[in-house]
Amino acid sequence: MKKGRLIVSASEISADILYASGFFCPDPFIFFSAGSEKAVVLSTLEYQRALSQVKKGVKVYHDLAFAKKENAHPGKLELIIAISEKTGIKDWEVPPDFSLKYARDLEKKGIKTTISESAFFPARAVKTKREISFIAKAQKATESAMKMAQRMIAEASVDKNSSLILNGEILSSERLRSEIETELKRNGYSASRTITACGRQSSEPHNAGNGPLKAGQVIIADIFPRSDATGYWGDMTRTFFKGKAPSTIKRAFDAVFEAKEKSRAMLKAGVKAAAVYRKAFEVLEKRGFPTGSKNGLNYGFIHGLGHGVGLEIHEQPRVSPMNHGILEEGNVISVEPGLYYPEWGGIRIEDLAIIGESSHVLLNSPAAELEIP
Repeated sequence: MKKGRLIVSASEISADILYASGFFCPDPFIFFSAGSEKAVVLSTLEYQRALSQVKKGVKVYHDLAFAKKENAHPGKLELIIAISEKTGIKDWEVPPDFSLKYARDLEKKGIKTTISESAFFPARAVKTKREISFIAKAQKATESAMKMAQRMIAEASVDKNSSLILNGEILSSERLRSEIETELKRNGYSASRTITACGRQSSEPHNAGNGPLKAGQVIIADIFPRSDATGYWGDMTRTFFKGKAPSTIKRAFDAVFEAKEKSRAMLKAGVKAAAVYRKAFEVLEKRGFPTGSKNGLNYGFIHGLGHGVGLEIHEQPRVSPMNHGILEEGNVISVEPGLYYPEWGGIRIEDLAIIGESSHVLLNSPAAELEIP
C-alpha cells in the first residue's frame, strides 16, 4: 500500500509545515506529499499569495479543486478524504500533534494515520547554506541587542537602594526586556519572554525576571528572537554584574567561561553530543562547582549544554548526557553552560556555533565580560 505524508497546521505554529512549504500562514492549511508530488492546499484568502511564496517544487492547490459542490469550500477533514481519493493513498504518516478527532474520523472512512516515531523531517537538523545565512543574520541582530543591553546597564547610575537608574527612572527587568524587544522589532525580529533576571531570580534558568535591576547582584540576559521574514531564530546569553563582583561570583563566572570554551573546542562532525556535555560538566566540577540538590532545590549545572537552533528555538540535536548520537556537519547548536545557586543567583554564557567537518564556526563573538563599572 502506498504511504503519504500529511500535516495540517498553521506555519506560525508548526516548524515542520513551514519547513516543508516555505509559506507563512496564521491559519491551518494542508501540506501533503504523495510519491513525487509535494503540495499545499489553501483557501481563497491565501491561494494567490502562496503561488509566489511557496518553496520551489511545492504545488499549490485551491481548496475548491477538491470541492464536491461548486463554490462550496470543503473543511479540512473533507479535504483530506478528497486528497486520499485523488492520490490513492489510504495510509498517511502524520506528526505527533495531528488531530486525534481527524484520525478517528478518517479511520471510519478507511483511511489510516500513523504517527511519526522520529523527527518528521530529520533533515531539519542539518542546515543548508541558505538556512545558515538566515540564522547568522538572526544572531547578528541578537548580538547587537545584547550590546545595547550592556550599554544600558553601563550607563545606569545606582541609587541608595542599589537599584539601577537610567535617565531618571528605575531600570527594571521589565524595562530592559521591553527595550531589547523593541530594538529587535525595529530590525525585523520578534522576541518575547526575553530573560532579564537579577539576583536570586536568575537561579531559575527560565525566570524572565521582574522588578528593579540591582547593583551588587548578577543579571542574566538571554535573548532569543525570531526573524519575521524567515522564521529562523538567534540565541545568546550573557551574565553581567554592576560593580565589583565578590570572589565567589568571579570564580563561578570564570568556571562557566572555561567550560564553554573547552567544550566548544571539541565541536566538529563525528563527536558525540554527550561527550561535549561531559567536558563542560567535568570542567565545572574540577573548578569546585559540583551539581546536586539541597532542601529540595537543585544547584550547579542543572541543564543540558545546548540544543539545535533553526525554525524552532529548541530543536535537534540536543547536547546533553542523554544524546549519544554524533554531531553532523551543518548542525547549528547553542553552547550554554551555567551554574545556579538559590542563595545568590545564576551564571550562564551562551554562543551559537555551526558544526563543520573538522571544526566549527561561531556566529557571535565568544567574548564575555562580567563586571560593568
